[in-house]
Amino acid sequence: MPKFAANLTLLFNEHAFLDRFAAAAEAGFKGVEYLFPYAWPAAQLAEALQANALVQVLHNLPPGDWDAGERGIACHPDRVGEFQDGVGRGIDYALALGCPQLNCLAGIRPEGVDPERALATFIDNLGFAAAALDAAGLRSEIDLRNEKINYKVREHSLAKVPVMLVVGKREAEERTVAIRRLGDKAQESLALERAQLVGDGRGRGEADGVADLPDARR
Repeated sequence: MPKFAANLTLLFNEHAFLDRFAAAAEAGFKGVEYLFPYAWPAAQLAEALQANALVQVLHNLPPGDWDAGERGIACHPDRVGEFQDGVGRGIDYALALGCPQLNCLAGIRPEGVDPERALATFIDNLGFAAAALDAAGLRSEIDLRNEKINYKVREHSLAKVPVMLVVGKREAEERTVAIRRLGDKAQESLALERAQLVGDGRGRGEADGVADLPDARR
């Protein structure tokens, strides 16, 4: 049976944020997620979870200046230190809230930054984040194996992953992302500028991301 978590950023907006925990519990949810916890003390959020018998399943790493339009800084070469500090802050909140996984927002490539440099920065930052998450006992997984892209797609199809975002050599050259849906032979193509890399969603009933990053870097 699939398990669903209430996204408190999107749902129950008729309530103040801290009151949405009770609303989610009253609606029958056992788990919650939301974009960012950083505007509230971790202890206050932990109290809201405990009071309503809820489990937090996910939140994002700090995104930079969200209100100014930033959507992550993992691909920003000149902000690596800030990203690493954000990983530490995200882990502190996750441990305080009992949250087993964090999502990394790739961000929008800064104007004037070479795409290959942005991608290399993103991969290096993912490696840093994965090591830090592992050390903290949190789940992380990066698929950088050197198998052919079709092998990876088949592997995830057999695992019944509902949606895959695939970037192979052709997509890298054309600056697109291929969207494959389970049971659908046709695939959609999305311009890279409109796509946002998302973390592996297994455990929360959403899409898994597959990126053939070694090919994309050549």
